[in-house]
Amino acid sequence: MACIPEAMYPKYVVCGRNMKPMVCEATPSGSGHSAEAEALVYNFVKRKKPGLLLEMFGKDRCQELEKRDHLYDRNSLISMLKEVEGRLPVVKEDASQNEEQKNNSNARVKENGRYDISSRDFAPFQTNNEAIPGKNKVRITPELAVFNYFHERQQGEALKLLFNEEKREDYGRKVESMGIWMPPKENRQTQEIWKCELCKKEIKGHGGRTNLLNHLGSHENIPCPCIIEGCDAILRRLPSLLSHLKNKHVLLVASLNAKQYYAVQDITKQFRKKAETFRDKYFPPEAFIGFDRKMQNTAKNLQDSKCKECRENVKSATTRRTHVAGHLKLSYECVFEGCKFKAEPNTLAGHFHNKHSTKVGDLNEEQLFKHKQIKLDFGKIMRKEVPNYFGYKSEVPGELLF
Repeated sequence: MACIPEAMYPKYVVCGRNMKPMVCEATPSGSGHSAEAEALVYNFVKRKKPGLLLEMFGKDRCQELEKRDHLYDRNSLISMLKEVEGRLPVVKEDASQNEEQKNNSNARVKENGRYDISSRDFAPFQTNNEAIPGKNKVRITPELAVFNYFHERQQGEALKLLFNEEKREDYGRKVESMGIWMPPKENRQTQEIWKCELCKKEIKGHGGRTNLLNHLGSHENIPCPCIIEGCDAILRRLPSLLSHLKNKHVLLVASLNAKQYYAVQDITKQFRKKAETFRDKYFPPEAFIGFDRKMQNTAKNLQDSKCKECRENVKSATTRRTHVAGHLKLSYECVFEGCKFKAEPNTLAGHFHNKHSTKVGDLNEEQLFKHKQIKLDFGKIMRKEVPNYFGYKSEVPGELLF
């Protein structure tokens, strides 16, 4: 079971193997890093071992932390890791790793200027992660689990802080080549609701900040110029730019050539970067209202989660696409010249970051266009094939299917 490094725990979290039942004290006011660490621990435990929440925080504190849980994105963890890196104690590694785990030591090993995490650091959250039939043939250690946790989130910076180069390469090969089973991630089916401080308009969105940032174009001067040569139109928001291309120039994103698509992606990146600087001005933490609990009757939600071919239960709509691609043996070659790695689009994005140290948004014009074509082809095939593997639920009224 993966766990946040001990140095990031609030002081009241017990780090022994047999953690005694306890309720955490409230974080003292004014201790920003302690509050952030507490929130990060809460977020992590909620996703990986929710049964410990009440024992660690108590009901009232859980309710309070849940209200602010959405505020902590993956970058918060990076800042916390950098903050504590220099304060981790250093000892030499013992010859027997198994003996070290039994000693309940809190020590860290430093190699080549990097701090390494071993299984003993995750004792309070360990589970019996044995090999999963049909998935992998190795025991998933806590150390490998925490590597996969950051690897899935493409947090290379965190991996460099936690693991030396040799282990990063070793674990990277394992998680990329093997179907390592991890506890399922929580997938919110509800939307967050925020109220703009200036115009009081309520903005809804799933998870990320895309809708919030797009709204900021209504209040701040963040130009989105048309990419078509000879057109002087300057739009205020990204959705407006896409609508302009569609209505004025009869161009959908799928129809853009390599140069045009690259230009749109560059404008998108610059817009969001600038809009992010105004985010707290219009949507501070107190602007969060809550979650829209209305159920969404989309086609994805109406699908049966059990595969007709192999009878595996696949709950996530995104994972179903990956699952179907596996049955079809559908994969695409990496867009980097000379690289023969093949996978479906979502896995390719992670491969770009982990193997080539490049995010999708930083691909060059030719690579970005190839990636767009891959996504379009994959989407077209999935729209046709997914229903053949995941039919609609029998109890769904016919009128909802069309």
